[in-house]
Amino acid sequence: MVIKTTDSFCRISFSGRLAWLLVILLYIPLCVGAQVISGKVYRAGTDSIIAHASIYLGGTLTGTTSDKTGAFRLQVLEGKIPLIVSCVGYQSAVINEYSADKLLKVYLKPKVNELKTITINVSSKSREAMERMFLREFIGTTRNAALCTIINMDDIELNYSRKTGTLTASCDKAIEIENKRLGYHISYYLDYFKQHDGTTSYDGHFVFKDQATDANRKIVKYNREDAYAGSRMQFIRSLWNNTLGDDEFEIYFQDQYPVSVDSIVHADQQGAKYISLPYKISIIYKGDKRSPTDLWQTQKKCYIDKNGYCEDKLQWVGFMAIQRVGDLLPFEYRPPDE
Repeated sequence: MVIKTTDSFCRISFSGRLAWLLVILLYIPLCVGAQVISGKVYRAGTDSIIAHASIYLGGTLTGTTSDKTGAFRLQVLEGKIPLIVSCVGYQSAVINEYSADKLLKVYLKPKVNELKTITINVSSKSREAMERMFLREFIGTTRNAALCTIINMDDIELNYSRKTGTLTASCDKAIEIENKRLGYHISYYLDYFKQHDGTTSYDGHFVFKDQATDANRKIVKYNREDAYAGSRMQFIRSLWNNTLGDDEFEIYFQDQYPVSVDSIVHADQQGAKYISLPYKISIIYKGDKRSPTDLWQTQKKCYIDKNGYCEDKLQWVGFMAIQRVGDLLPFEYRPPDE
């Protein structure tokens, strides 16, 4: 914003000056609260810069790209959502510690191109069958997932072992996903995908683009509210805010003993909050009659923040586990009543 001091500006009425003052006062907190980080992207082991790398907060709408000199600037959300740097042909870098007063130097390791052995097996699944299986397990089976389209499906390598009954997937590029029902485009950088014996595991980093239009904004707004209700994101925010009751969540041990938030969420001296689950809990979302969600922890404590982000140290089974990529919302999303 540029404000010019001119004679015409000095002659505006008192009401006009008051309006300008209000605008400035509203704008200042945004500037003060914003944290802008900057840095440069290099090829690991060299001083060679990498242009056009994607720099983003994982799972958000917040991202940018490095310029021709490898440099970038990005305004980030409050909290500790990891900063991800991705580029075609390189392994993604995950940065958990960053600040506005420190220039980041990010080094990306090139992916090793290995010659893959092609095995012809008449008993293997067809490409079409593997795609259906991948879409079901990765995108999901909900109403939101049904209107998702992977634009570059041919870029995804799929392999199925009949001997072990295992489907694996990999992609050297970002998987580009159009979610028409929720009005988002998702670029998903897949680290691994495995489906075996009824268990699906996958991980990666992703960034959103809002594609809602004036024509569909009303229905998209409704669909996003519906996707948020009872989601993992809402549950984590409820734990952080200690508002389970208001958000229609209940948690139990052995399906019958109520569990309080204070017994499983703890804050450190800096105010950061962590989940510590000594046992498996069951989550009931009263806004939906479907089966509950079982939740347990793979490590001693799991960081959470007010945006709904949590570290990848939790295992979900049941209602919330059904929500896959097709039901994801960016961490910036807020329903009208929040």
